[in-house]
Amino acid sequence: FTIFSSWALLSVMTGVVSDNMISAKKTQNRKDEVLNGERHSRIQGMLDELFIAADAQGTGRLSKDRYNMLMDMPFYSRKLQNAMPNCSLKDLRDLFVWLDTDGSGQVEKQEFARGFHTLTEPLTGKALLHMDADVKHRFRRLHRQVSSVLADVSELRTRSAEEHRIFVDR
Repeated sequence: FTIFSSWALLSVMTGVVSDNMISAKKTQNRKDEVLNGERHSRIQGMLDELFIAADAQGTGRLSKDRYNMLMDMPFYSRKLQNAMPNCSLKDLRDLFVWLDTDGSGQVEKQEFARGFHTLTEPLTGKALLHMDADVKHRFRRLHRQVSSVLADVSELRTRSAEEHRIFVDR
């Protein structure tokens, strides 16, 4: 009876502790979501302000020259550094180059915001998994496009060979 009672008491205590830990984790997750939402809202507001100053024509694009000009202004460089306290000024300057993947000298607002938010997020397993999934999706899309181009090239070769044969036979 003593062993059974001890085991039962231990089971109840383990259940209570587990329940408290799960409840605390849920509460912490809710708090983290609220803080993360507030941080994202604050950063988005700062980025909107940056784009209003940089995109006078309202194109939704930021040019490299305008970005560098804003980075040379202490007001905007401080705003960006305050939003990203663990990021150096050099990294903030390089951010545009990192995001301008097509080399056009321009970055769309959504692309800039996504890159900025990604750079401000702490490195976590979730962030790495998100990046991994994004890269895989992009490579699948690229693979489909390349496969389509290869099929078109093959078809053109076949047609070209047929037309060449017809031309030679004349």
